[in-house]
Parts: sequence; structure tokens; C-alpha cells
Amino acid sequence: MKKQWSLRVMGRVAAFMGCVLLFCSCKHVDGNALKKGDSSILNGKKITFLTSQNQYFDEYSLMAAAMKEKYDCDVEFQVVPDNEYASFLKLKLATTEVPDVFEYNCPVRNREIEASKYCMDLSNEPWVKRLVNKEGIKDTGDGKIYAMPKESIAGYLAVYYNEKVMEQCGIVNPHPKTYREFLEILETVKTNGDGVVPLYETNADVWTTQIFMSSGLPIVLGDRALKTFQKLQKNQIKWTEIPELKRLLIQYNELIKREYVNDNQASASYKSAIEMIGTGKAAMYLTTETCAADIMAKYPGCRLGAFVIPYGNKDILPVSRSVTGLFVPKDGEQTGVTRAFLEAWSMPEIQNIYFFRQGCFNAFNDTKGGKIIDCLQQLNEDYVTAGNYIYTMNDQMSECSIVFEELWKEYARSAAGDITPKEAIQNFQDIYEDYMEKQGEMRMRND
Repeated sequence: MKKQWSLRVMGRVAAFMGCVLLFCSCKHVDGNALKKGDSSILNGKKITFLTSQNQYFDEYSLMAAAMKEKYDCDVEFQVVPDNEYASFLKLKLATTEVPDVFEYNCPVRNREIEASKYCMDLSNEPWVKRLVNKEGIKDTGDGKIYAMPKESIAGYLAVYYNEKVMEQCGIVNPHPKTYREFLEILETVKTNGDGVVPLYETNADVWTTQIFMSSGLPIVLGDRALKTFQKLQKNQIKWTEIPELKRLLIQYNELIKREYVNDNQASASYKSAIEMIGTGKAAMYLTTETCAADIMAKYPGCRLGAFVIPYGNKDILPVSRSVTGLFVPKDGEQTGVTRAFLEAWSMPEIQNIYFFRQGCFNAFNDTKGGKIIDCLQQLNEDYVTAGNYIYTMNDQMSECSIVFEELWKEYARSAAGDITPKEAIQNFQDIYEDYMEKQGEMRMRND
């Protein structure tokens, strides 16, 4: 049954991407990672590279072409729709039908995929010495490195906006200091924008829905945030006992009720936001700096700005510890070759192909590439360098990441009007209690 289900999923993926997914049939190859000056281990090999639609970039095909030219190594991408990726990946890991490498966020989602059980420890790989932020990707449990990161830091969660559109609405260099001022900006665009969507929302991808609440909660909790999250993880308080979370979800829903967001917010996807902001059909989008890079790569003529939502009237930037990483499954058929692939993939001549067009904060200290977008540089200077930032709820409770997607789904149901904010949080509390009970049973079995 599992195999039949897997094949059906792969069929849908193939139809979606317009290609047939094939798995590598190479024989197991033992050996160390790529040695300096010796790339022969990669000659004639093929690496299967699993990723999601949202994480796949056009530059990857150029990087693969460079790998073929320099190392005679083929890279075959298996691109899965975002809403199927997590379950597809977990099924592959559990059934040992694994790709050579796969992309996922690290280290905050290490526990979700049981990285310590299913993935190789990469702590001693040669590329680790070249990392800009080695500490940031260490597993929060055992301190090991299970993935090779693409960025050194990511997750600048802010409102990114089309400057030209905002100026046409009479808004220049917005920097709201209170939440009311943020609402006034939205109202101004709604009034003066001639049909432009003030704030684009993409609730078909629930990971974008949750940004407002996950970012805002530690800020509005203030000094009580750490203790609150610790109590939640110890099951000492309930989610329903945190009124700040309910108020944030109410605020989010009010943005929809006031018609500040797009009519199709429930079905709109992350990918569509790139076009909407880049072409000026929408003014603003609450998202990560990765999306900003995507917009500028596709619409280089777009002038992009950014500002922080002042949750609880506090001017603090929410950031994430999560970066995109490449994991190596232990059950891969050619782990020695795959480790050599990671070393080659990390080289500046390969990485620079990506960063030349995708300006963001590189993972490696010898990688150059494109210019960082001005608005990202400004956020970095004004908030990160100045120490005026805070990790999101997801990062502060990374041990619970495996269950958070259920919370995000409840947020989206509430945004769609199917349930109230109170019902959404109560529903998740029931799910969370079941999760915590199972975690307790697992700990008892392991003791």
C-alpha cells in the first residue's frame, strides 16, 4: 500500500513538473568526501536532489550544468509541490527509498524529520570550516551539523513593498512605529491605490499564513516570552491560556475583513506573490528576505523597500534561525559520492552562480556573488547589527516544530472564516495535548 501511494504521489509530481522523476540506481560507493585536488570520485556519477517547488530556483539548473562540466557529475532534480513535500519526504526517509540529498530547513526542523536517526552527521566535513555561521546550524539537541546550509542567516520577516506603487499612493519611506500607523498605511493604499492590493496574502501556503502570529507572539509577550514557551513545552500551560495569541489572530483576520488583502487570499500561493509585487498589482507582502530576492531576480527594475510590523507597538524585527540546508540520508546508496558532491557543490565557482542573481547572506566566507538588496542591508543594519531583533516562536520552540503545521492550518481555517480564532486555538490545543502525550510515551520507552 505504501509503495502504491508513493507511486501515485510521484505521478502527480511528474505531471506537475512536466517531467518524469527517476531515482538513482548507482551502486553503493564507500569513501571519504572530495579530497583536495581529487574529483575523480564524482566522474560519471548521478546525484538525485530532492527539493520543493518553493525552494527550487532557475539557478539550480545552471549550477548542475557547471557540475557536469567541471566534475562530470549529473544532478537530477526531483521537485515536489510544496503542500506535498513534508509528507513525501518523511515517507521516503521511513521507507529508505531515499534521494542522495534533500533540501529542508535546518536546524529548526531537524527533529521533525528525525535528522539524528535518518541523516548523516556532517560536522566534520571540510566545508564546515568555511561556514560564516557554524553555530547557527548546529542541532539544538546534540549540537551536530546535519545539513550544509545555503545561507548564513535567513528569515528577516518584514513587509516588503513596491516603492513605486507606494509613492503613487502618497507614501514614501514608510516606517510605522505603532500598529495603528501600520493600519493607516494599508488604508491609504486601499483608498489611493486604484485597485492595487494593499497587502498580498498567500494562505494556500500555510507557512506564509503563520508568519504574522509566529513573529508577533514573542514580541507582544515581551519579557514573558521565554518562560511562556518553556511552560508550553513542559505542558504546564495551555495554548488557550495565552490571550496574546488569540488577539494576534483576531488582528490578522481583521486585515481580511477590512479588505486590505486580496480576495483570493485563501487560494493564492507564495509564487504568485512574486508577480503581484514585482508588477505592482499589489503593494506589500509580509514575507522573508528570500522572496525579496526572488522578486528582484525576476523583476530587476522593481524598487523594493521594507518595514517591520510594530506588533504591540514595538519596533523589533522578527528573525528565524532557520536556513535552507542539504541533508544526506544515511540509507543513500552512494553516501561517499554524495559527501563529495556536497564539497564540490559548496565551492565558490558553483555557489556564486546562485548568489550572482539571488542576493542574500552567503553561507560560506569565500563565496561572493550578487549584491545584497538595499532594503535587506537596511534591515540588517537597523535591526540585526543593532541587536534589535527577536527569534520567532517557531525558533524558540523548535522542539515542537513537527506539530506546528497543524497550528498553521488552523490559522488558515480561521482566516477563511470557517472557524473563529478561539476555535482555532482550542482545536490546536487538542492536537497539541495528543502530541505531548505521545512524546511522553516515547520518552518513557527510550528511558
